[in-house]
Amino acid sequence: MNVLAPTGAPVAVDERGTLSGNPLVLIDDYGRHRITEWAGPWPIDERTWDPGRHRRACRFQAVDDAQGAWLLVLDEGGSWWAAGRYD
Repeated sequence: MNVLAPTGAPVAVDERGTLSGNPLVLIDDYGRHRITEWAGPWPIDERTWDPGRHRRACRFQAVDDAQGAWLLVLDEGGSWWAAGRYD
């Protein structure tokens, strides 16, 4: 899965929570979805007490042009995945 900015570049989030571009296109196994609305990022910083299981990521909400709602996660490695999709 990937989320692209208007330039066609993948959307990333820096350490200050700034997006590299506004999310415009979501690409998954079923094709391309135009993002019409979005909110986020909301940072996740879990298990800070456990170095082996510590995790950072950012959550986003998005709505596509078919009115599908998505809960998207961008992990600290730069990979996007869908935590949920709602029709």
